[in-house]
Amino acid sequence: MSRQPSALERRYIARNTLNCYLNFNVTATYNKPVTKAQVSQALRTIMLTNDNLLLNAFRKDPSDTMEDDRRENGHNWVIKLVQKVRYDDVVSVEKLEQDTQLDEDQIVAEYLSNISTRTCPLNTDTPPWRFVIYETDKKTYFTFYFDHTFFDGIVGAQFHEDFITQLDKQEAPEYVDVLYDQEKDGAPNLYLTYYQQQQLYSWPWYYPIINRIGQLKVVKWFLDFGSDSIPVHLVFQLSVSNRRKSTMLRGLELSIWTNWSFKKHHGSADVGGSHKAASVTDTHKYVTSTTAFPTFFGALDHLAKQQIVDIMKSHCERTLKEIKSWAAFRSQGMNMECRNFWDFFLAGVGLMNIPTSAVSNIGNHQFDSGLWKIENMWFSQGNGASFHFVFNAVSSHAGLNIVIGFLPEYEELMEGRLIKTFVKKFKKNVMGIVRQDRE
Repeated sequence: MSRQPSALERRYIARNTLNCYLNFNVTATYNKPVTKAQVSQALRTIMLTNDNLLLNAFRKDPSDTMEDDRRENGHNWVIKLVQKVRYDDVVSVEKLEQDTQLDEDQIVAEYLSNISTRTCPLNTDTPPWRFVIYETDKKTYFTFYFDHTFFDGIVGAQFHEDFITQLDKQEAPEYVDVLYDQEKDGAPNLYLTYYQQQQLYSWPWYYPIINRIGQLKVVKWFLDFGSDSIPVHLVFQLSVSNRRKSTMLRGLELSIWTNWSFKKHHGSADVGGSHKAASVTDTHKYVTSTTAFPTFFGALDHLAKQQIVDIMKSHCERTLKEIKSWAAFRSQGMNMECRNFWDFFLAGVGLMNIPTSAVSNIGNHQFDSGLWKIENMWFSQGNGASFHFVFNAVSSHAGLNIVIGFLPEYEELMEGRLIKTFVKKFKKNVMGIVRQDRE
């Protein structure tokens, strides 16, 4: 049983197979040790209750090449359920002898740098996600890393929450080698999120006409208006959480992008899968990001803190209106239907004049389940083909962790001092804000 990929899935298939993106990953530490039996039982339960964790994308004809993919624009692919998943297919244990000269931030930074180079292959009978247990002399880190075809960053945090929830329910778990067997466990629904994506991306008949009129009338004004702005592209991921606490910054893998100043910038509000529509949220937690839409901010550096807060509140209100109207989703659907994704990504190979920055905050996950607790959490991802600088944030009981990935060329700027200078100034500014909050 199989189905055709949605336009969004074809986009992510192109990005994966052209090596334009590696993975995103969420790492956590727990308050208790975990055994192999516990891991196997928890994973099996989560997989059987979340259909997307059992999917992968496959070429219809195994002999097809990348050129066939480009010519067919991904229509030569299908989405199918994997046949069988064994424990060792998706779980690995890695160990590090503790270097007493390194603190935790340095250990985690090196570990995440390594994780971010890995891929979850498509066109293979294994789902495109992995679970890594990373053991040091002092702590054990648990990492879920994913391909973007079926998942988004907040899924990684959700996976950890579901994982310790299942651990708390266990009494005397026994190890299971086969986590999923389609023949014995049955086939889940292939079409649930597919139909919902189609509904999100469908547009009224008059949209193309309005879009064309809008292009003719506002493009010149738009370009004139933004001509003095610094070309920075930021992607903000929304988080559903009313819980707030004083944040603690932990510097990990840090760098900077092509332009130093944030004074004026063009941003995007990224609508994560759990925010795209109530019907999707109610039925499927493990979904991918669905769209992004532009927002403009003026100069911010001369404004008082409360003025900036008011601007961000207004931005959130506009974002919620956009989500409610579905306009951004429909625009995204029109854009994807007329684009060859392979040509799009291949055209950017070797170019530096592309969006330079992405910012993604997957929320506050101060989560407990019975006797289990997520003590600390880190969110990270590769730069891919689109960004020079990727800023990732997540909060947990330990506070706020920020992981910033960068192109290696930036380590050579300012006679090798750029990264250290940025880290120093960034920490100073953030901790200054925290101090103001406490006063």
